[in-house]
Amino acid sequence: MKDTDIKQGLFSAPDGNVSTAREDEKKKTVWQWMLAIEIFKDHPKYGAALQEAFNFPPGARASKAKEVWADKIKN
Repeated sequence: MKDTDIKQGLFSAPDGNVSTAREDEKKKTVWQWMLAIEIFKDHPKYGAALQEAFNFPPGARASKAKEVWADKIKN
């Protein structure tokens, strides 16, 4: 994977857990969302579905839409 930030966020060093190492660190679901964007943004079949998650105004519905894509990466 070319994006070292996402790689480090998802696969932290053996002696640490990125989501709890420091308070200002991003949670793993944020990294999973970013990975979903990298994988599916230009995908001919799933790109349009991913774009729908961007179209929600900020709030609970947008968070839920992003969570669905993060779960796809996690699973």
